[in-house]
Amino acid sequence: TTQFLHSVYFTDNNTGWIVGQNGTILYTKNAGTDWEIQRGETSERFSSVFFIDSNTGWAVGYDLSSHTGVILKTTNGGVNWESQVSGSTESFNSIYFADSNIGWVVGYGGLNNRGLILKTTDGGANWEEQNSGTNNPLISLCFINSNIGWIAGHFGTIIKTTNGGTNWISSSSGETNYQLASVCFSDLNNGWAVGFHLDSSVIFNTSDGGLNWNSQIYDTEGWLLSVDFVNESTGWIVGTNFENFGGMILKTTNGGASWVNQASGQLEWLNSGYFLDLDIGWVVGGGLGTILKTTNGGTNWESQISGTSIQLMSVYFTDSNTGWAVGYDGTILNTTNGGSDWQNQPSGTSNILYSVHFIDSNTGWVVGQSGTILKTTDGGIGWENQISGITGPYKSVHFTNSNTGWIAGYDYSGNPGNIGVILKTTNGGDTWENQISGIYPWLNSIYFADSNTGWVVGEGGTILKTTNG
Repeated sequence: TTQFLHSVYFTDNNTGWIVGQNGTILYTKNAGTDWEIQRGETSERFSSVFFIDSNTGWAVGYDLSSHTGVILKTTNGGVNWESQVSGSTESFNSIYFADSNIGWVVGYGGLNNRGLILKTTDGGANWEEQNSGTNNPLISLCFINSNIGWIAGHFGTIIKTTNGGTNWISSSSGETNYQLASVCFSDLNNGWAVGFHLDSSVIFNTSDGGLNWNSQIYDTEGWLLSVDFVNESTGWIVGTNFENFGGMILKTTNGGASWVNQASGQLEWLNSGYFLDLDIGWVVGGGLGTILKTTNGGTNWESQISGTSIQLMSVYFTDSNTGWAVGYDGTILNTTNGGSDWQNQPSGTSNILYSVHFIDSNTGWVVGQSGTILKTTDGGIGWENQISGITGPYKSVHFTNSNTGWIAGYDYSGNPGNIGVILKTTNGGDTWENQISGIYPWLNSIYFADSNTGWVVGEGGTILKTTNG
């Protein structure tokens, strides 16, 4: 991908996700050797991603089209992402979960002029606003358990809670000019915050849980955007330098008493970094889908391929080896070795393909621009055009078995036009019935848990649910 990438998170040595501009969500299951596009080409700007295990995770940001905060959740490793209702229209900057139920989101207070904190105790089904006690935008958060956590934000803001966010107290850095971009704690006492203001940056460290913060010295000029520590001694900071505005990586092995500049080899700035241990880590950023990996603590960094020159819109895997990706110019790609190699499958169309779904290694559907519906029963060797009678475009397709499936999108030919469309088939797509959505916003994604219970999401924060198919 060539999108700006903002956040990276790994659950083990192999499994990780990256999020960024234009709804980009990337996934790897082989330590970044290959990256698959799980989501993309939407109006969402994702700022942060967090997983509690290889299946359950969240991504947050802002929808530039509907002008609302976005929270997405997956329970199957990112194969499907479902929108969660936060009740807020503000921009979300960072997310953190202590377990599968308890989590927090922070962001801008917008017109309400407050530092925004939301908390959930049921995995994101419901979110409750907490009183931050500050009017400054909040950028980054870090918890070490379900009770104790810190948040950093603009104008040197640092706040701390010891009761899960019921109360937040100021833990000020003492520097009101700096925008603090990232905060990280290695344990109850030791933490770091980094940020910038105009042409200068700052590193703060605390050894008493945030009661006092001290400035640490580094001798490289640039903006510091992300900090990550694996223990109280060893950590990294990423950002951009002022010499050529290229990527900058700083490392310390003495808790920040001194920092060493590690050469990234990138002319694009770096936005986020994540380390699994003392040796293995990734950093992301830039305008060219930059992904770097190290296996020796940052002594060397290797560039990884994040995608293809063709814009891919949807990816689906039926097992760890077999998958498909679809996108612009009628592109359909297939892999049978977990993404190490991809083969082009002729689709018979030049239309943009937005979504792909398979029920097994042979039978699947692809939908896209101008009412395109394609079906295969031989793993994509051949694709058959199906007719719905509506011009689309279709943005999402989901099947629960070989017969029953749904498509979501919108209809340009409506009166008035652009009404949200839901189509259903009970015979594998031979015929499609138009189910009335009852709304005019465009519908972008559809998911069913079984043949009766499903959800559709779309423009303007729209979420629809059915319990009768």
